[in-house]
Amino acid sequence: MRAGAAAARRQPPKIFAYVRLALGPAALDRLQQEADRYAAIPAYAANFARMGVKPMETAIAARSPDAVAPALATWQGAVDEIVLRAITGRDTVEENVALLRAAKPA
Repeated sequence: MRAGAAAARRQPPKIFAYVRLALGPAALDRLQQEADRYAAIPAYAANFARMGVKPMETAIAARSPDAVAPALATWQGAVDEIVLRAITGRDTVEENVALLRAAKPA
């Protein structure tokens, strides 16, 4: 998109990415279930096939809080903004707060 906008001498549009972020072993199980659900929907399955990735490969599966920042850093420069979808093991307040703290920008 950026190259096309530059060729047309236009301002490139903002690019946003919706990224699932799972933190901890229990959350990884839920993330896999969600990925499997998306893979079973024909329109989503076709989109993932066009991108050449599996649904789990578009998500961040962090085993520990320390793994979140490096995973988010891989998106730097690829998109303008990341919209995170928090996935925790049991959807408790404590788990969500831990995930938010781990994902907080530096």
